[in-house]
Amino acid sequence: MNPVARAVLLIVFDLAAMLVLLLFLTYRGMSHIFLLVAGIFFFCITIYDNRTGRLSALFALMFSLPGPVEKGRLNWLPALLSLVLIIYSLPLFFKHGLVNHTQRVSMQTGLFPRFAIYAAAATSLIAAIAVYTVISYRGKR
Repeated sequence: MNPVARAVLLIVFDLAAMLVLLLFLTYRGMSHIFLLVAGIFFFCITIYDNRTGRLSALFALMFSLPGPVEKGRLNWLPALLSLVLIIYSLPLFFKHGLVNHTQRVSMQTGLFPRFAIYAAAATSLIAAIAVYTVISYRGKR
């Protein structure tokens, strides 16, 4: 399998797995826990990668991409977006604890199908943009 196809497969599988986990936790009323843990995890790996560059180099090696570009202002964008996730979900965690009962009841009494459709559509759009970015970047190389 060529490197671009492997990268596309990784992107699609990763986003689909995150969607399934988000939908499961949303149905149980714990989506804020998913956002908090994901934000902390992504923040930590982004800071680590910005300092060392090891994860970017490993990703480039796995998919035969050129080495990571020089450090710039845009490299901190994922860290800032992860920080937004943390800032958004931390007050929800303090307010509701592990389970947001209002969300749980509303999801289990009929709102879940609508939420699932919108979440799947948004995930598909994000996956399409990511795949297009990988394919178009590969073509410019």
